[in-house]
Amino acid sequence: MAKELRLVYVTHENHAKAKALARKLLKERLVACVNILPHTEAVYWWKDRIEACPEAALLCKTTAKNVPKLIKRIKQLHPYDIPCVLSLKVEKGNPAYLNWLEKECR
Repeated sequence: MAKELRLVYVTHENHAKAKALARKLLKERLVACVNILPHTEAVYWWKDRIEACPEAALLCKTTAKNVPKLIKRIKQLHPYDIPCVLSLKVEKGNPAYLNWLEKECR
């Protein structure tokens, strides 16, 4: 089993803003790596209506210990009223990569 590592899924308005958020989170060492999927579309309920909008998705790699601070920081930086932030437990992975990830999250 992985060393209490997490993949945190976040959505943002567009690629440029997602990249800016990723850089801030990296500089603060809350994450070791962020992959940005620049072109996604969200279809969701909002205020009793079905809405749709283009977004970018971030896949943030971090430690379980960092998740509460990461969620708090994303909420501070994010323009959405209720930003999507979901933490998923990492069950297995390349041991060398998992060790690197843990080392880079301080």
